[in-house]
Amino acid sequence: MLHHLKPAGRAGIVLANGSMSSSQNNEGVIRAAMVDADVVEVMVALPGQLFFNTQIPACLWFLAKQKTRKGEVLFIDARKQGRMISRVQSELTDTVIDRIAHTVAAWRGGDSAYQDIPGFCRSVPLAEIAQHGHVLTPGRY
Repeated sequence: MLHHLKPAGRAGIVLANGSMSSSQNNEGVIRAAMVDADVVEVMVALPGQLFFNTQIPACLWFLAKQKTRKGEVLFIDARKQGRMISRVQSELTDTVIDRIAHTVAAWRGGDSAYQDIPGFCRSVPLAEIAQHGHVLTPGRY
């Protein structure tokens, strides 16, 4: 997907949480190359049971060829932000979605309103990610 982006393009991808830490089939090598190339912009961990077709928790990867904040990745942990709407289905409320969107916008814009919030979001330098073996799980940071 990254290969097909325009020079200033961005992509958002929904993947299983395992994609943030797995080392099977060279996934760790690919993830490390993407981090080292500074194309991973934002990682969002989502709660489980959001999707009808699977109960597993997922994550959002936001990639950018020309990041506004070079050398950093924004991690957002929204795993506990879901609200159960049935016995088997959860949802993110508009308030939670707005909070995530505003956090990303403030971080991207270099806005002084952005602040790391323990347990929710943190901007992490690439060197620290490398020290953690290029694992992109927001809960780790």
